[in-house]
Amino acid sequence: MHLYLFSGIAISLLITELTGFSPGGIVVAGYLSMFILQPRWIVGTILAALLTYGLVELVKNYALLYGRRLFVAYLLVGILFSQVASYLLLLYPMHNLGLSVIGYLIPGLIAKDFAKQGISVTVLWLSVAVVLTRLVVLVGES
Repeated sequence: MHLYLFSGIAISLLITELTGFSPGGIVVAGYLSMFILQPRWIVGTILAALLTYGLVELVKNYALLYGRRLFVAYLLVGILFSQVASYLLLLYPMHNLGLSVIGYLIPGLIAKDFAKQGISVTVLWLSVAVVLTRLVVLVGES
């Protein structure tokens, strides 16, 4: 686990420094790369991030959210959707629907970058960071 996180942080920082784009947050690639062989977890996490982004964008129209408050809103709403997904999974075990979400803070971190640089750019660089992190871990474990 430590190798995933260390590699993910290093690769995310490298991508951010070289391109100026953030791959969904500095720690996200490490966590997602741990689940690369379980794509429904990654899909569930991206879905939670999209829902988080959408809800915070709606609330932004009616509340003074900027700076730190906006960042906290992304995190709290991301936690909310992670909890809802976990609760629904307990009530209705739908293993094939991808309702599993990785972590509690990860959807909020991804959603923050969706708002900052766009969904497609974030997903692109997050995908690159996840694959590179997985490759580094595979090489490091061999």
